[in-house]
Amino acid sequence: MRKLFLTFIGTMIASQVALAESKNFKMYREPFAKVNVNCDIYTKLVLEVDGNTAFAKLSDHVGGFCEIHVDENKRSYQLAISGTDCGTKIYQQDAVAEVVDNRGRRCENMIPALIVLKEYDQNGNESVLYSKDY
Repeated sequence: MRKLFLTFIGTMIASQVALAESKNFKMYREPFAKVNVNCDIYTKLVLEVDGNTAFAKLSDHVGGFCEIHVDENKRSYQLAISGTDCGTKIYQQDAVAEVVDNRGRRCENMIPALIVLKEYDQNGNESVLYSKDY
């Protein structure tokens, strides 16, 4: 009986670990962005999801051969799930940031991107970034 219980506990712990995931995304100011490989200016989003919480780490980058300087502007947000709809999960940090994760979406309506990130400045102005989905 004890061996069966320990096996059950081990399975539960392994399934909880499997729920946590980390994924990198290139984010752009427009949905369906047309990327110039010679001068690719983007925001890198590392999204770590663990059940009902998420951690978003962002930094600005430039790739390719263009001679443009982009400040990295590192920032991060601790997010909590605020809603779900048709498999889409919405994670928020109060009036600071929101991540709309459409990767599990089951409905067939058009979405702008698998990941949509909204950031709000101290005046409440919204900045929206969209993942580049290939």
